[in-house]
Amino acid sequence: MQVGERRVAYRRTAPPRAEELLAALQGDPELRARLAALLEFPPGLAQALDRLTAELREQRLATERGFEATRAEMSARFEELRADMNARFEAVDRRFEELRADVNARFEAVDRRFEELRADANARFEATDKRLGELLRQLVHQGRRIEVAFKRIDAMGTRWGLRSEEAFREGLGDVLGERFGVTAERWVHEDREGVVFGHAARVELDVVVRDGETVLVEIKSHVGRADVAEFRRTADLYDKLHGTRSKRLLISPSVGGRAVELAAKLGIEISTALEE
Repeated sequence: MQVGERRVAYRRTAPPRAEELLAALQGDPELRARLAALLEFPPGLAQALDRLTAELREQRLATERGFEATRAEMSARFEELRADMNARFEAVDRRFEELRADVNARFEAVDRRFEELRADANARFEATDKRLGELLRQLVHQGRRIEVAFKRIDAMGTRWGLRSEEAFREGLGDVLGERFGVTAERWVHEDREGVVFGHAARVELDVVVRDGETVLVEIKSHVGRADVAEFRRTADLYDKLHGTRSKRLLISPSVGGRAVELAAKLGIEISTALEE
């Protein structure tokens, strides 16, 4: 088999696999010889390849050396950067610790100050409570004394009022007799049916009669609304028992405002001085 025919056979068929080619070379010495002849280098090619290989090796070594130098430089820079970052972080940590210690110290000082203020406030409140308690006891004591004094004043006023009313009534009788020729009679009645007070009681009025006109008079040291209502019921009882239509007059140096209003509605005249 010639080489040309072998090539044609290879062109017509699929490319041989590596195992098939290796088997063919091992079984065909001629094929091996021809392949060896084809692979022989031309003169000078080997030296050129050696130089190229040496240059490539040198370039690879130079590249490796450059890479190593770059890697060393980058490592050194990275170490410097890491050291600088560590130093910065350590400085930040120290500053943070200083700030935390300062903040803790400030809060502790504030806590101590607050405790001092609270203790002082508690002491002041306790002192104030004691003073208020003492003042309250004094007020209670003074209140009791004032209450006793008012009771005494009321008793004195009542006695004085009764006496002044009696004295004024006696004076009124003298004035009426001297200036008007009439007398004031004291009407006293036992109200057993309780018309005036709602229960059996003695009721009294001063009665003045002049020219056939009956005037019922009540003299009091002070007139309040209840006094006006009481006087009206007593006067109504008098008119009912005597068949009269009397005029009504309240005489007092002290009259309450509501008493004046009620007297006006009931047709009762109120006077603080004796008029002609």
